[in-house]
Amino acid sequence: MSISRFGDGVPLNTKGQIVAHDGTSIISIPVGSDGQILTSQSSTSSGLVWANTSSGDTQYVSLIASATLTASSHSITFSNIPNTYDELILIANLRRGDSTDRSIGSMQINSNTTTVYRYAHYNHGGNTNSGAYDEAGTYFLYNIGGATFGQYEWHIPTYKTSTSGKVVFLLGGHVSSAGSGSGDPYQMTWGTWLSSDAITSITLYAGAPSATTTTFAASDPYFALLYGVNRS
Repeated sequence: MSISRFGDGVPLNTKGQIVAHDGTSIISIPVGSDGQILTSQSSTSSGLVWANTSSGDTQYVSLIASATLTASSHSITFSNIPNTYDELILIANLRRGDSTDRSIGSMQINSNTTTVYRYAHYNHGGNTNSGAYDEAGTYFLYNIGGATFGQYEWHIPTYKTSTSGKVVFLLGGHVSSAGSGSGDPYQMTWGTWLSSDAITSITLYAGAPSATTTTFAASDPYFALLYGVNRS
């Protein structure tokens, strides 16, 4: 036996139709659209409403690009960086491809080679080689090992603003010579890139930009990953 009405005559004759109470009488609620869910809504007569489902949790960190290193590569460049994020994070495992125990690597922004890089660099090398100093130059520096790989993380929170002065912060460390007294240096570099341009490319070098014979070591576990961060 089919039932087409409910209670005091509320019609139920449509697929998916349900009933509710408006505080005085029983009423019917038409079916929602595909994918919608029934949720509470005090402003409706029934206290219910069909609503679209959320597209998912906010993705706060997104991979923009990745790089696999080759032995012949003097540099790694991330170009065409979109301006759709609040912050950039660059994470890398790096090692020199030559016999140098420990030397400098460098970073340039937007292929900018003018003296607009201002930074302080602190390096501590276990039992020896510690110091802090201020620099002004044509790139940011970091230390990079040749004996074993180092791990590095750069944060650039204001990369797309038009203000002159993009903050760059590096935290990293590597083993310069496993088992030796000079081993286990760690480093911090913090400073500003004094330009009003938005950052659209970042290049990492195995040495100074002009030292074209220096290269990164190849294959696993050597890589570089650029992420975009949204704060909300």
